[in-house]
Amino acid sequence: MRHLKWGILGTGRIAARFAQGLNSTDQATLLAVGSRREETAKEFAQEHGVPRAYARYEDLLADPEVDAVYISLPNHLHGEWSIKCAEAGKHILCEKPAMVNAAELEHVLEVVEGRDVFWMEAFMYRCHPQWRKVKEIIAAGRIGEVRVLHSAFSFNMGPAYEDFRLQNHLAGGGLMDVGVLPSDCGRGAERVPRGRAYRRKERGGRIHGRRPEVPLRRHRLVHLRPGVQRAQRCGRLRQ
Repeated sequence: MRHLKWGILGTGRIAARFAQGLNSTDQATLLAVGSRREETAKEFAQEHGVPRAYARYEDLLADPEVDAVYISLPNHLHGEWSIKCAEAGKHILCEKPAMVNAAELEHVLEVVEGRDVFWMEAFMYRCHPQWRKVKEIIAAGRIGEVRVLHSAFSFNMGPAYEDFRLQNHLAGGGLMDVGVLPSDCGRGAERVPRGRAYRRKERGGRIHGRRPEVPLRRHRLVHLRPGVQRAQRCGRLRQ
């Protein structure tokens, strides 16, 4: 297996968790971190033992020793920096959600394929041993035919009105942040129904206040075919 040298774009909480993971393996090296500000890049580098700290994202992509980049930026920046990483010849692990819409994703994938680099959306649960076991059980038919898949992910984030995940122009909201996980759940498992929904019911909750209204909760019932359905629930709650 090739030993990869990684760079991280972003210095937030999830970027820190990823750095901790890289530092715990001998199959990769965390070489560089990029931020919009020199002080935050240096602080992150010092805390996680990163040799190189860049005050601009572009400078990290210009580093010829960086093989792969983890994009840990606000949702609305995922497409832009996936393209720039690909154009720089870097392999890409992009934090979810992949993009803000399907059209943007199609464009990014065209660029990625043209540059012959690897791109992946960072659904960490797909690599978890527990989920691998679930796939084995389903594929073996041990629970019979899968007719209903119920998935949910919600948590209380408190009154964090300044959080970028509560801002529409930054592609925030419960569906874009945590909702992609229950939506994705099951797609990689054998014998789980897949395909276009022929009927869908949705309802969502919104808040009104200091920020533009943002969808926080989403309940979805997707009928894939007669007798087979997916029930999905997600949301960010506030105190």
